[in-house]
Amino acid sequence: MVPLTAACIAAVAFTYAPLLGDPPSLVEQDLYTLFGAERGRVGECVPNKDRKTGKITSWDCGPFQINTGNGPALARLFGTTPEEAMRRVTNDGCLNAHVAGWLLVEKRRAAKGDRHDALGRYNSATPGIKEAYQDLLERRRRQLFGDAAIPAARADGTTPGAAR
Repeated sequence: MVPLTAACIAAVAFTYAPLLGDPPSLVEQDLYTLFGAERGRVGECVPNKDRKTGKITSWDCGPFQINTGNGPALARLFGTTPEEAMRRVTNDGCLNAHVAGWLLVEKRRAAKGDRHDALGRYNSATPGIKEAYQDLLERRRRQLFGDAAIPAARADGTTPGAAR
């Protein structure tokens, strides 16, 4: 197993910053914030269960909790099977962080460039779930970086975690 390191997170931020149009320091802050919210571990996967049936629908793996639903796309990128791609992502903390960076780029495209919307989409595109996750991210950001943290303002100009 390969651990997740600060050097790796810095490298991921530097790699994806040009694609996101943000300075590497902001991307690094976003990655630490996501990691603080996701709280995964190298080598571990957590099941997602259907709320009605209790049946496992997918798994979230590694430090950044990469969902197995990404397995087919990762398999195409890696030239392997979805199972092998997810095994690699689960057991290599640095690769897991790189996939998180790649997902941020994909989510930013889906959000038409809106950084805050993209961060929420990291968890879900469903409005209520996304907004709750955005608020969680803002709380984590403030825990990690204090009030000096760059707020991820919503498209409507409000800041998550603030009264609406």
